[in-house]
Amino acid sequence: MERNEIDSLHVGIVGGTFTGNRGAQAMLAVCVREMRKRYPGCTIHVLTYYPDADRNEKLDTDVYVHSATPVRLVLNWVPLFLLARLFGVGKNPPKEHGLGFLQLAKLDLVLDVAGVGYIDGREKFLPYNVLTSLPFSLLGVPYFKLSQAIGPIGSLPNRVCANLALARVSRIFARGAMTEKHLKKAFPEGGNIDAAADLAFLLAPSNPVKPIAQRERRVGIVASSLVMSKNDGYISTLAEVCIALLNQGWEVVLIAHSWRGQTTKLRNNDLPALDAIAAYDERLGCLPRIGEGLDASELKSQIGSCRVILTSRFHGMIAALSTATPVVVAGWSHKYREVMEMFGLERFCLPHDKANVESLVGCISELDKDASLVSKSILEKLPEIRSNSESQFDKVCAAVNFERE
Repeated sequence: MERNEIDSLHVGIVGGTFTGNRGAQAMLAVCVREMRKRYPGCTIHVLTYYPDADRNEKLDTDVYVHSATPVRLVLNWVPLFLLARLFGVGKNPPKEHGLGFLQLAKLDLVLDVAGVGYIDGREKFLPYNVLTSLPFSLLGVPYFKLSQAIGPIGSLPNRVCANLALARVSRIFARGAMTEKHLKKAFPEGGNIDAAADLAFLLAPSNPVKPIAQRERRVGIVASSLVMSKNDGYISTLAEVCIALLNQGWEVVLIAHSWRGQTTKLRNNDLPALDAIAAYDERLGCLPRIGEGLDASELKSQIGSCRVILTSRFHGMIAALSTATPVVVAGWSHKYREVMEMFGLERFCLPHDKANVESLVGCISELDKDASLVSKSILEKLPEIRSNSESQFDKVCAAVNFERE
Protein backbone atom coordinates (compact mmCIF):
# COMPACT_ATOMS: atom_id res chain seq x y z
CA MET A 1 0.00 0.00 0.00
CA GLU A 2 1.04 3.60 -0.59
CA ARG A 3 1.63 5.77 2.49
CA ASN A 4 -1.46 7.93 1.84
CA GLU A 5 -3.61 4.78 1.67
CA ILE A 6 -2.22 3.60 5.01
CA ASP A 7 -2.90 6.94 6.67
CA SER A 8 -6.47 7.12 5.32
CA LEU A 9 -7.61 3.95 7.11
CA HIS A 10 -10.81 4.17 9.14
CA VAL A 11 -10.65 1.79 12.12
CA GLY A 12 -13.72 0.83 14.15
CA ILE A 13 -13.49 -0.37 17.76
CA VAL A 14 -16.55 -2.07 19.25
CA GLY A 15 -17.27 -3.61 22.65
CA GLY A 16 -15.49 -1.01 24.76
CA THR A 17 -16.16 2.34 26.38
CA PHE A 18 -14.15 5.30 27.63
CA THR A 19 -16.35 5.62 30.74
CA GLY A 20 -17.56 3.19 33.40
CA ASN A 21 -15.44 0.06 33.05
CA ARG A 22 -11.81 1.12 33.34
CA GLY A 23 -10.71 -2.21 31.89
CA ALA A 24 -12.61 -1.38 28.71
CA GLN A 25 -11.02 2.06 28.71
CA ALA A 26 -7.58 0.48 29.05
CA MET A 27 -8.22 -1.74 26.03
CA LEU A 28 -9.49 1.20 23.98
CA ALA A 29 -6.45 3.30 24.85
CA VAL A 30 -4.11 0.47 23.83
CA CYS A 31 -5.96 -0.07 20.54
CA VAL A 32 -5.74 3.62 19.62
CA ARG A 33 -2.03 3.76 20.45
CA GLU A 34 -1.08 0.52 18.71
CA MET A 35 -3.03 1.27 15.53
CA ARG A 36 -1.57 4.79 15.40
CA LYS A 37 1.92 3.29 15.71
CA ARG A 38 1.27 1.25 12.58
CA TYR A 39 -0.99 3.68 10.70
CA PRO A 40 -0.08 7.16 12.02
CA GLY A 41 -2.85 9.03 10.24
CA CYS A 42 -5.69 6.56 10.73
CA THR A 43 -9.12 7.67 11.93
CA ILE A 44 -10.59 5.85 14.94
CA HIS A 45 -14.32 5.25 15.31
CA VAL A 46 -15.39 4.00 18.77
CA LEU A 47 -18.72 2.17 18.71
CA THR A 48 -19.77 2.39 22.35
CA TYR A 49 -22.71 1.54 24.60
CA TYR A 50 -22.20 4.85 26.50
CA PRO A 51 -22.11 7.30 23.56
CA ASP A 52 -23.17 10.45 25.39
CA ALA A 53 -20.75 10.02 28.29
CA ASP A 54 -17.90 8.91 26.01
CA ARG A 55 -18.38 11.89 23.71
CA ASN A 56 -17.81 14.19 26.69
CA GLU A 57 -14.41 12.63 27.40
CA LYS A 58 -11.22 14.35 26.23
CA LEU A 59 -10.57 12.48 22.99
CA ASP A 60 -7.47 12.23 20.82
CA THR A 61 -7.44 13.91 17.40
CA ASP A 62 -9.44 11.98 14.80
CA VAL A 63 -11.21 9.80 17.38
CA TYR A 64 -14.99 9.79 16.94
CA VAL A 65 -17.74 8.25 19.06
CA HIS A 66 -20.84 6.46 17.76
CA SER A 67 -23.71 4.74 19.51
CA ALA A 68 -23.76 0.95 19.69
CA THR A 69 -26.47 0.63 22.33
CA PRO A 70 -28.91 -2.28 21.96
CA VAL A 71 -31.64 0.11 20.83
CA ARG A 72 -29.33 1.62 18.23
CA LEU A 73 -28.38 -1.82 16.93
CA VAL A 74 -31.99 -2.83 16.41
CA LEU A 75 -33.44 0.44 15.12
CA ASN A 76 -30.49 1.73 13.08
CA TRP A 77 -27.93 -0.95 12.34
CA VAL A 78 -30.29 -3.76 11.28
CA PRO A 79 -32.48 -1.82 8.80
CA LEU A 80 -29.53 0.10 7.36
CA PHE A 81 -27.55 -3.11 7.05
CA LEU A 82 -30.35 -4.47 4.85
CA LEU A 83 -30.13 -1.34 2.68
CA ALA A 84 -26.37 -1.73 2.45
CA ARG A 85 -26.81 -5.35 1.34
CA LEU A 86 -29.20 -4.24 -1.40
CA PHE A 87 -27.42 -1.14 -2.67
CA GLY A 88 -23.84 -1.45 -1.38
CA VAL A 89 -21.73 1.24 0.31
CA GLY A 90 -18.93 3.55 -0.75
CA LYS A 91 -15.63 4.09 1.03
CA ASN A 92 -14.38 6.36 3.79
CA PRO A 93 -16.96 7.35 6.40
CA PRO A 94 -17.00 11.04 7.36
CA LYS A 95 -14.96 12.27 10.31
CA GLU A 96 -17.73 13.18 12.73
CA HIS A 97 -19.53 11.81 15.76
CA GLY A 98 -22.78 9.85 15.74
CA LEU A 99 -22.69 8.05 12.40
CA GLY A 100 -25.34 5.51 11.45
CA PHE A 101 -24.64 2.06 10.13
CA LEU A 102 -24.55 3.08 6.44
CA GLN A 103 -21.49 5.22 7.18
CA LEU A 104 -19.94 2.71 9.61
CA ALA A 105 -20.23 0.00 6.95
CA LYS A 106 -17.49 1.90 5.08
CA LEU A 107 -14.92 1.16 7.81
CA ASP A 108 -11.72 -0.53 6.66
CA LEU A 109 -11.62 -2.87 9.66
CA VAL A 110 -13.26 -3.39 13.05
CA LEU A 111 -11.55 -4.43 16.30
CA ASP A 112 -13.77 -6.10 18.91
CA VAL A 113 -12.57 -5.62 22.52
CA ALA A 114 -15.65 -7.02 24.25
CA GLY A 115 -13.61 -8.99 26.78
CA VAL A 116 -16.04 -11.92 27.05
CA GLY A 117 -18.65 -13.48 24.81
CA TYR A 118 -20.46 -16.62 23.70
CA ILE A 119 -20.34 -18.09 27.21
CA ASP A 120 -22.90 -20.71 28.28
CA GLY A 121 -25.14 -19.17 30.93
CA ARG A 122 -24.86 -15.68 29.46
CA GLU A 123 -27.18 -16.23 26.51
CA LYS A 124 -28.95 -12.90 27.11
CA PHE A 125 -25.88 -11.17 25.66
CA LEU A 126 -25.85 -13.24 22.46
CA PRO A 127 -28.03 -10.80 20.45
CA TYR A 128 -25.53 -8.03 21.18
CA ASN A 129 -22.59 -10.29 20.32
CA VAL A 130 -24.19 -11.21 16.98
CA LEU A 131 -25.45 -7.77 15.98
CA THR A 132 -22.12 -6.05 16.61
CA SER A 133 -20.20 -8.44 14.36
CA LEU A 134 -22.42 -10.18 11.78
CA PRO A 135 -23.43 -7.06 9.77
CA PHE A 136 -19.78 -6.12 9.24
CA SER A 137 -18.72 -9.66 8.38
CA LEU A 138 -21.52 -10.06 5.83
CA LEU A 139 -20.51 -6.79 4.17
CA GLY A 140 -16.89 -7.90 3.88
CA VAL A 141 -15.44 -5.56 6.53
CA PRO A 142 -12.49 -7.36 8.20
CA TYR A 143 -13.58 -8.01 11.80
CA PHE A 144 -11.13 -9.09 14.51
CA LYS A 145 -12.03 -10.25 18.01
CA LEU A 146 -9.00 -9.13 20.00
CA SER A 147 -7.85 -10.97 23.09
CA GLN A 148 -10.92 -12.11 25.01
CA ALA A 149 -12.49 -15.00 26.90
CA ILE A 150 -14.98 -17.13 24.96
CA GLY A 151 -16.89 -20.31 25.78
CA PRO A 152 -17.79 -22.89 26.71
CA ILE A 153 -20.03 -23.02 23.63
CA GLY A 154 -22.38 -25.85 24.54
CA SER A 155 -25.96 -24.61 24.78
CA LEU A 156 -28.10 -24.68 21.64
CA PRO A 157 -28.56 -20.87 21.42
CA ASN A 158 -24.82 -20.38 21.95
CA ARG A 159 -23.87 -22.92 19.28
CA VAL A 160 -26.31 -21.43 16.77
CA CYS A 161 -25.09 -17.86 17.35
CA ALA A 162 -21.43 -18.86 17.33
CA ASN A 163 -21.84 -20.66 14.00
CA LEU A 164 -23.83 -17.75 12.61
CA ALA A 165 -21.53 -14.90 13.63
CA LEU A 166 -18.35 -16.04 15.40
CA ALA A 167 -17.35 -18.39 12.59
CA ARG A 168 -17.47 -15.48 10.12
CA VAL A 169 -15.03 -13.10 11.80
CA SER A 170 -11.60 -12.65 10.26
CA ARG A 171 -9.64 -13.76 13.32
CA ILE A 172 -10.25 -14.57 16.99
CA PHE A 173 -7.57 -14.07 19.63
CA ALA A 174 -8.08 -16.37 22.62
CA ARG A 175 -6.98 -14.77 25.89
CA GLY A 176 -5.79 -18.03 27.42
CA ALA A 177 -5.54 -21.81 27.13
CA MET A 178 -9.08 -22.50 28.35
CA THR A 179 -10.64 -20.14 25.81
CA GLU A 180 -8.49 -21.63 23.05
CA LYS A 181 -9.70 -25.10 24.07
CA HIS A 182 -13.36 -24.00 23.98
CA LEU A 183 -12.92 -22.42 20.56
CA LYS A 184 -11.14 -25.39 19.02
CA LYS A 185 -13.84 -27.71 20.34
CA ALA A 186 -16.54 -25.54 18.73
CA PHE A 187 -14.51 -24.98 15.53
CA PRO A 188 -12.19 -27.99 15.11
CA GLU A 189 -10.69 -26.60 11.90
CA GLY A 190 -9.46 -23.62 13.95
CA GLY A 191 -8.15 -21.70 10.96
CA ASN A 192 -8.94 -18.24 12.30
CA ILE A 193 -7.95 -18.81 15.95
CA ASP A 194 -4.80 -17.45 17.60
CA ALA A 195 -3.74 -16.92 21.21
CA ALA A 196 -2.86 -13.50 22.65
CA ALA A 197 -2.58 -12.06 26.13
CA ASP A 198 -4.92 -9.34 27.34
CA LEU A 199 -4.58 -5.91 25.76
CA ALA A 200 -4.35 -4.10 29.10
CA PHE A 201 -0.92 -5.63 29.78
CA LEU A 202 0.30 -3.02 27.26
CA LEU A 203 -1.05 -0.05 29.25
CA ALA A 204 1.59 1.66 31.38
CA PRO A 205 0.75 3.04 34.85
CA SER A 206 0.52 6.81 35.06
CA ASN A 207 3.51 6.84 37.44
CA PRO A 208 6.35 4.36 38.00
CA VAL A 209 5.60 1.82 40.73
CA LYS A 210 7.99 0.91 43.51
CA PRO A 211 9.59 -2.53 43.84
CA ILE A 212 7.57 -4.76 46.14
CA ALA A 213 10.14 -4.51 48.97
CA GLN A 214 9.66 -0.73 49.14
CA ARG A 215 5.87 -0.75 49.35
CA GLU A 216 3.79 -0.18 52.47
CA ARG A 217 1.92 -3.11 54.03
CA ARG A 218 -1.20 -2.14 52.14
CA VAL A 219 -3.86 -4.43 50.68
CA GLY A 220 -6.25 -3.22 48.00
CA ILE A 221 -9.79 -4.67 47.84
CA VAL A 222 -11.13 -4.40 44.27
CA ALA A 223 -14.83 -5.22 44.70
CA SER A 224 -17.25 -6.00 41.86
CA SER A 225 -20.88 -4.97 41.62
CA LEU A 226 -21.39 -7.80 39.13
CA VAL A 227 -20.27 -10.42 41.65
CA MET A 228 -22.30 -8.63 44.35
CA SER A 229 -25.42 -9.12 42.20
CA LYS A 230 -24.65 -12.84 41.78
CA ASN A 231 -23.68 -13.69 45.38
CA ASP A 232 -25.75 -12.64 48.40
CA GLY A 233 -22.88 -13.37 50.79
CA TYR A 234 -20.19 -11.59 48.79
CA ILE A 235 -20.25 -8.23 50.59
CA SER A 236 -20.29 -9.74 54.06
CA THR A 237 -17.34 -11.97 53.11
CA LEU A 238 -15.28 -9.04 51.83
CA ALA A 239 -16.24 -6.95 54.86
CA GLU A 240 -15.15 -9.67 57.27
CA VAL A 241 -11.89 -10.05 55.30
CA CYS A 242 -11.28 -6.32 55.72
CA ILE A 243 -11.90 -6.54 59.47
CA ALA A 244 -9.55 -9.52 59.80
CA LEU A 245 -6.83 -7.68 57.88
CA LEU A 246 -7.23 -4.54 59.99
CA ASN A 247 -6.84 -6.68 63.09
CA GLN A 248 -3.58 -8.02 61.61
CA GLY A 249 -2.22 -4.50 61.17
CA TRP A 250 -2.78 -4.12 57.42
CA GLU A 251 -3.65 -0.82 55.79
CA VAL A 252 -6.80 -1.59 53.78
CA VAL A 253 -8.03 0.48 50.82
CA LEU A 254 -11.23 -0.04 48.82
CA ILE A 255 -10.79 0.27 45.05
CA ALA A 256 -13.45 0.75 42.36
CA HIS A 257 -12.00 -0.34 39.02
CA SER A 258 -15.29 0.42 37.29
CA TRP A 259 -17.17 3.54 38.26
CA ARG A 260 -19.90 5.80 36.95
CA GLY A 261 -20.62 8.98 38.85
CA GLN A 262 -24.12 10.23 39.66
CA THR A 263 -25.85 6.86 39.28
CA THR A 264 -26.63 3.91 41.54
CA LYS A 265 -26.91 1.47 38.63
CA LEU A 266 -24.65 -1.54 39.09
CA ARG A 267 -23.56 -2.13 35.48
CA ASN A 268 -19.90 -1.09 35.13
CA ASN A 269 -20.16 0.71 38.45
CA ASP A 270 -18.54 -0.70 41.59
CA LEU A 271 -19.18 2.33 43.79
CA PRO A 272 -22.36 0.71 45.26
CA ALA A 273 -20.26 -2.34 46.21
CA LEU A 274 -17.80 -0.10 48.07
CA ASP A 275 -20.75 1.64 49.76
CA ALA A 276 -22.09 -1.73 50.92
CA ILE A 277 -18.72 -2.77 52.38
CA ALA A 278 -18.36 0.59 54.15
CA ALA A 279 -21.86 0.27 55.64
CA TYR A 280 -21.15 -3.18 57.09
CA ASP A 281 -19.10 -1.98 60.06
CA GLU A 282 -18.16 1.37 61.60
CA ARG A 283 -14.43 0.75 61.07
CA LEU A 284 -14.98 0.01 57.39
CA GLY A 285 -16.75 3.31 56.87
CA CYS A 286 -13.42 5.02 57.55
CA LEU A 287 -11.42 3.07 54.97
CA PRO A 288 -9.78 5.08 52.16
CA ARG A 289 -11.56 4.72 48.81
CA ILE A 290 -9.81 4.91 45.45
CA GLY A 291 -11.21 4.91 41.95
CA GLU A 292 -13.77 7.60 41.25
CA GLY A 293 -12.25 10.23 38.97
CA LEU A 294 -9.27 8.06 37.97
CA ASP A 295 -8.57 6.59 34.55
CA ALA A 296 -7.14 3.14 33.88
CA SER A 297 -3.49 4.25 33.99
CA GLU A 298 -3.99 6.10 37.26
CA LEU A 299 -5.78 3.11 38.77
CA LYS A 300 -2.93 0.86 37.69
CA SER A 301 -0.51 3.11 39.60
CA GLN A 302 -2.68 2.96 42.71
CA ILE A 303 -2.95 -0.82 42.51
CA GLY A 304 0.82 -0.95 42.04
CA SER A 305 1.29 0.86 45.35
CA CYS A 306 -0.17 -2.12 47.26
CA ARG A 307 1.70 -5.12 48.60
CA VAL A 308 -1.21 -7.49 47.85
CA ILE A 309 -4.46 -7.10 45.87
CA LEU A 310 -7.73 -8.99 46.38
CA THR A 311 -9.90 -8.52 43.31
CA SER A 312 -13.11 -9.66 41.69
CA ARG A 313 -12.60 -7.35 38.70
CA PHE A 314 -10.72 -8.95 35.82
CA HIS A 315 -8.77 -5.84 34.91
CA GLY A 316 -8.01 -5.23 38.56
CA MET A 317 -6.18 -8.56 38.30
CA ILE A 318 -4.45 -7.45 35.07
CA ALA A 319 -3.39 -4.17 36.71
CA ALA A 320 -1.91 -6.10 39.64
CA LEU A 321 -0.03 -8.53 37.42
CA SER A 322 1.17 -5.67 35.20
CA THR A 323 2.76 -4.00 38.22
CA ALA A 324 4.19 -7.27 39.65
CA THR A 325 1.76 -7.08 42.57
CA PRO A 326 0.79 -10.40 44.21
CA VAL A 327 -2.93 -10.92 43.67
CA VAL A 328 -5.79 -13.04 44.99
CA VAL A 329 -8.87 -13.46 42.80
CA ALA A 330 -12.47 -14.18 43.76
CA GLY A 331 -13.96 -14.40 40.27
CA TRP A 332 -16.90 -15.78 38.31
CA SER A 333 -15.45 -17.13 35.05
CA HIS A 334 -12.61 -19.17 33.56
CA LYS A 335 -11.27 -15.86 32.22
CA TYR A 336 -9.47 -15.19 35.52
CA ARG A 337 -7.90 -18.61 35.92
CA GLU A 338 -6.54 -18.89 32.39
CA VAL A 339 -4.56 -15.67 32.90
CA MET A 340 -3.39 -16.56 36.40
CA GLU A 341 -2.12 -19.86 34.97
CA MET A 342 0.25 -17.91 32.71
CA PHE A 343 2.01 -16.71 35.87
CA GLY A 344 1.75 -19.97 37.83
CA LEU A 345 -0.62 -18.31 40.31
CA GLU A 346 -3.80 -20.30 39.64
CA ARG A 347 -3.93 -21.56 43.25
CA PHE A 348 -4.75 -17.99 44.25
CA CYS A 349 -7.75 -17.89 41.89
CA LEU A 350 -10.95 -18.89 43.71
CA PRO A 351 -14.58 -19.03 42.54
CA HIS A 352 -16.44 -16.21 44.29
CA ASP A 353 -19.14 -18.58 45.58
CA LYS A 354 -16.57 -20.88 47.22
CA ALA A 355 -14.23 -18.23 48.61
CA ASN A 356 -14.68 -17.58 52.32
CA VAL A 357 -13.03 -15.35 54.88
CA GLU A 358 -10.55 -18.02 55.99
CA SER A 359 -9.43 -18.94 52.46
CA LEU A 360 -9.07 -15.35 51.27
CA VAL A 361 -7.17 -14.16 54.35
CA GLY A 362 -5.01 -17.29 54.10
CA CYS A 363 -4.11 -16.51 50.48
CA ILE A 364 -3.29 -12.91 51.35
CA SER A 365 -1.06 -14.04 54.22
CA GLU A 366 0.76 -16.52 51.97
CA LEU A 367 1.35 -13.88 49.31
CA ASP A 368 2.54 -11.40 51.95
CA LYS A 369 5.07 -13.92 53.22
CA ASP A 370 6.35 -14.73 49.70
CA ALA A 371 5.78 -11.30 48.16
CA SER A 372 9.32 -10.77 46.90
CA LEU A 373 9.52 -14.20 45.23
CA VAL A 374 6.04 -13.89 43.70
CA SER A 375 6.70 -10.36 42.43
CA LYS A 376 10.03 -11.44 40.92
CA SER A 377 8.37 -14.39 39.18
CA ILE A 378 5.70 -12.10 37.69
CA LEU A 379 8.36 -9.64 36.48
CA GLU A 380 10.23 -12.41 34.71
CA LYS A 381 7.14 -13.43 32.73
CA LEU A 382 5.85 -9.96 31.83
CA PRO A 383 8.08 -9.25 28.79
CA GLU A 384 6.90 -12.41 27.03
CA ILE A 385 3.27 -11.71 27.96
CA ARG A 386 3.45 -8.14 26.63
CA SER A 387 5.14 -9.25 23.42
CA ASN A 388 2.43 -11.87 22.94
CA SER A 389 -0.28 -9.26 23.45
CA GLU A 390 1.28 -6.83 20.99
CA SER A 391 1.62 -9.54 18.35
CA GLN A 392 -2.11 -9.52 17.68
CA PHE A 393 -1.87 -6.01 16.23
CA ASP A 394 0.89 -7.13 13.89
CA LYS A 395 -1.29 -10.03 12.73
CA VAL A 396 -4.31 -7.76 12.26
CA CYS A 397 -2.30 -5.28 10.22
CA ALA A 398 -0.69 -8.01 8.12
CA ALA A 399 -4.14 -9.34 7.25
CA VAL A 400 -5.51 -5.88 6.43
CA ASN A 401 -2.48 -4.95 4.32
CA PHE A 402 -2.80 -8.21 2.40
CA GLU A 403 -6.47 -7.57 1.64
CA ARG A 404 -5.77 -4.00 0.48
CA GLU A 405 -2.87 -4.87 -1.85
